[in-house]
Amino acid sequence: MKKLNANEPKDIVIIGDYTPVQIYQHYIIREVREIGCKGKWSKGAPNILSYSIDIAEIRKLRDAKNWGEIGRILYGYVDRLFKVGNIGSLVIANYSLELAADYMIEAANNKTIGHEINRALVRSIDTTADEIKKSDVKQAVLLGNPFEEYRQRLSELSGAEIILPNQDIMQYIHGVIANNSVEFYKYDICDRYASLIHNDDVECIINGAPQLVEISANSPESKDDRHASGKLTHLRVPPVGGNAKDFESYKSAWLFNTPIIHTNAIMNEYMKQYQ
Repeated sequence: MKKLNANEPKDIVIIGDYTPVQIYQHYIIREVREIGCKGKWSKGAPNILSYSIDIAEIRKLRDAKNWGEIGRILYGYVDRLFKVGNIGSLVIANYSLELAADYMIEAANNKTIGHEINRALVRSIDTTADEIKKSDVKQAVLLGNPFEEYRQRLSELSGAEIILPNQDIMQYIHGVIANNSVEFYKYDICDRYASLIHNDDVECIINGAPQLVEISANSPESKDDRHASGKLTHLRVPPVGGNAKDFESYKSAWLFNTPIIHTNAIMNEYMKQYQ
């Protein structure tokens, strides 16, 4: 491993998928840089290294549930990065890859490197689970993340019952995300949120996709005092087809935006080196 200079700011390394959009990867980079533009990096802005993996080979292994092999492939990339970089935080901006993180750590043939990888890794699933545990939410619906393994781990870590929406809503929202058409169908998606809250009595929604963050931010009301941090938002919407001015018909649910929670955790982890 590279010998580190204690006075040198550490890098934030973001590993994502090599696709035309790389939505999650770009979202985190944009948000971290935005914090810097607002002057909040009082100790110096981080050096962000973005590294993309060709996801085509990963998809076949993912569909076969071969997480161990994905972990070994991922470790091959991460090991090289740790040997040449000054890594403070490691971010996996792809759910398929993140689900293989434990296998990646196990694949380390050097326990010291494995420990360093585990220390630096900031996981979206762990940070979201931590926020759910801090709340009184007992059940939540997961949107924007199609992986059953992710749902199970999130439920185990948070202690809450994490469920998937009905098949129609799940297929619609995931289809719109996959086609990169969220902005075009945003009003239809808002109706799906309203349906979950009014018709299915959902008390909490977890947004797993960055594309859904902006839509939920435009909800009629957001009253929770932690809204500015993006951790927990009070989503209040009218029923599907209802009168938007009939405020008595509105119903509320809590909303966790995983991409925002994840980004905040990355920034907090980076600032620890100055504490």
